[in-house]
Amino acid sequence: LKSAVDVAHAQTEAMRAELSSEARRADEAWDAVHEREAQISERERELAEHAARELRLEEQLARARMRATHFERRLDDIAADAAARGAALHRERRARGEAEAQCRALEEHID
Repeated sequence: LKSAVDVAHAQTEAMRAELSSEARRADEAWDAVHEREAQISERERELAEHAARELRLEEQLARARMRATHFERRLDDIAADAAARGAALHRERRARGEAEAQCRALEEHID
């Protein structure tokens, strides 16, 4: 009987050790799952931040393009105005030259 009790006790201890080992592995697996979930959450947060930053940059780019278009139009207006002023100045100089020529012709005619 004592031998049967010793065998049962040894089997119980072996089972207890096996269960303890399985519990430890289960705890480690559970910890790994939690760690992985934390990593996934961190990555999701990083992706959300990246998406928000990308959206802000796209908005800044759109505003910069609108400003560039505005400045291009202003430059076109300035260039057109400068060309018109240049043409007017050219006409004025030509008219002045013609008037001076007429004055010289009159002076020569008077002399």
